[in-house]
Amino acid sequence: MSIFSRQTLTPMEYLVQHIFGEQDQRLGHEHLDEKCHAFGHPEYLNRVSASHPTAYTLAAALSRDGFIKAESSCSWCVEETRFDALKAYLESAFGPDGVVMERQNDFCRFKVRGPPTAVQDVRLGGKCQDPDAHSEYSVSQMTLEQIFNSFASQQEEEP
Repeated sequence: MSIFSRQTLTPMEYLVQHIFGEQDQRLGHEHLDEKCHAFGHPEYLNRVSASHPTAYTLAAALSRDGFIKAESSCSWCVEETRFDALKAYLESAFGPDGVVMERQNDFCRFKVRGPPTAVQDVRLGGKCQDPDAHSEYSVSQMTLEQIFNSFASQQEEEP
């Protein structure tokens, strides 16, 4: 590939060409392990299942059609890498007790606890490795109602 042709490709087109080359732009189950290794994340192979919050679409395509489109595979790998980076950042900022509350396609919601200074860092733009990977985020504090309900659930019932 010439330098000129690389410059005219979108980042996703470049990634597809880098991982899949000029061969068939379909990924069968038999080559999934190889492509996950080529992407740099062999552990992604185990995530392609009907029970995974984002890879279920890939598993469904494999089951239904017998293949995954190359662009879908690469797009999923990019999003999965961004999710892993965000999760790692939040764990480093707030500790390992964070919980993924919800995850659907490119949306996720975490519950983290930490000192106000750590929360302020996130509010000021965060320090994630790839700030362009996250189009929006919000930070909310626990409401008084949530605090009350938490205390109430911890108390024993009186006889």
